[in-house]
Amino acid sequence: MNSRTPKFAVAFFIAMRQGGFSVDEMGVSYYPTSSATPKDRLQAFQDTAGAMRRALARPVFVAEFGYPAGRMSGMFSWNDAVAGYPQTAEGQANFVRDLVSWGTREKVLSGIRPWAPDLAAPGWAPMSLFEREGKIVRPRPALDAFSPHQR
Repeated sequence: MNSRTPKFAVAFFIAMRQGGFSVDEMGVSYYPTSSATPKDRLQAFQDTAGAMRRALARPVFVAEFGYPAGRMSGMFSWNDAVAGYPQTAEGQANFVRDLVSWGTREKVLSGIRPWAPDLAAPGWAPMSLFEREGKIVRPRPALDAFSPHQR
């Protein structure tokens, strides 16, 4: 499901409903650094999720999400950082905070499930909300963005 194209996303869930599958929450995947397009991927996602919420009167659940805190390598080299959000621990935290704050404030998102938030292993480590230091794994600042006290 394309989480950056409002017309397609709305049409998909309308077709599902017309086919007899009505959802309580509309699930999407969202990996904003996986492509350089569209230019403003956060706004594109907000437009899409907002259109889905308005058209179908159901909340949007981000079933898979990740914003890397560093450069990724390997099969999933998703390194097209969103403007204003560098692929650093701070950029990751700011992106997550802004996404969560928007979704809560606008009452569009019912939740966000980061993909493998604890997978601080080669390849996916930049997407993790934890950073490995030898045998110790420490939380990154992005983890705080999910706390209502941090927004």
